[in-house]
Amino acid sequence: MFFITLNRIESILTSIGYERQSERTDDFKLKWVQCNQSVNWNLFKDGEQIVNHIQGEDYFTTKIQLWQSLQTYEKISMTMQKRSPQFLPLNQFVPETFKLDEKNDRDTFFNTHKPGDVWICKPSGLNQEGKEFFFFVGV
Repeated sequence: MFFITLNRIESILTSIGYERQSERTDDFKLKWVQCNQSVNWNLFKDGEQIVNHIQGEDYFTTKIQLWQSLQTYEKISMTMQKRSPQFLPLNQFVPETFKLDEKNDRDTFFNTHKPGDVWICKPSGLNQEGKEFFFFVGV
């Protein structure tokens, strides 16, 4: 398991020949951004430029949207008669995740875990290189 920061991404990209641009520009080959809104999609050159976000596809670019998409996929897959033998349950490859602003998730969270458990909290909408994460013990 590892944590990747913007500095690590930058060092990997520079090691393979990319140069970091210090000013905002629409002239790039690869653009690594924190959010989809940082890309001027009207000037984006499909086939010539790469961005780490997909226009209009937020369900893959935020943790909570990805989690919800994977949950939906899992629920649909579980109801199928002929599920792929390679099917991997969500809890085997994604850390247990709860949306505490939703009553069902909040109730499950409080009813499942016992005092002394250590949790990592990532507030929704904050994505500044892990600076917004915090730990808490017990519930």
